[in-house]
Amino acid sequence: MGSSGLKGFAASWRSSLIGEISARVGVVLAPGSVERVELPGVVAGLESAILKAGGGEVGRRLVVSVLLICGLTVLLLCVLWM
Repeated sequence: MGSSGLKGFAASWRSSLIGEISARVGVVLAPGSVERVELPGVVAGLESAILKAGGGEVGRRLVVSVLLICGLTVLLLCVLWM
């Protein structure tokens, strides 16, 4: 696979992951979600992070990007420690 094919794959994969994380954040932030009941502090922290990142859709997109980076970092560390 050439570098252009790899770049295309990486961009597609990143977009897919962002979509999945964004959808999960939407579920967590929904009124009456299980997370709101069982983990209210975590949901409040997520809402606070979104507000600190600019609020609304802009803040939400930034938080989703940070969650993606954190998740990939944890994955990389797990692979390196194996």
